[in-house]
Amino acid sequence: MPMTAAGCPSLLRDLDCIVVNHLESDHCASMVEVLALYPNCQIVSTEKSFMLMHSFGYDIDSHSQLQVQEGDSRSFGRHEATFIEAPMVHWPEVMVTLDLTDGVLLRQCLRQLQGNRWQALGRRVRLGPGFLR
Repeated sequence: MPMTAAGCPSLLRDLDCIVVNHLESDHCASMVEVLALYPNCQIVSTEKSFMLMHSFGYDIDSHSQLQVQEGDSRSFGRHEATFIEAPMVHWPEVMVTLDLTDGVLLRQCLRQLQGNRWQALGRRVRLGPGFLR
């Protein structure tokens, strides 16, 4: 059973995978702790994100890694997701994950984007006109 940082048993079930859409170090600093709690957790991300994880000194080599790129899809139980790379929308490694089952766009920290960048991303993932309001 996984243990919390305080050394108490975690009541959460095992974590199957972490999808990393964006790896700005102040956003993902706790990822190392999560991975330590869940040694069987797979990391899903882009080539550039894996490169950044290594350069930030994250201990990820003992974990299964799935490198995805533009248009790849993966099933997560009842959810089917597709990955859309969005480099330099915020940082060079950025991607978004579109849950095709529920129509949810997992977009990392793109809320600060305005105007043309939102519209361009919306056109790439073929979202309806009201989605990006």
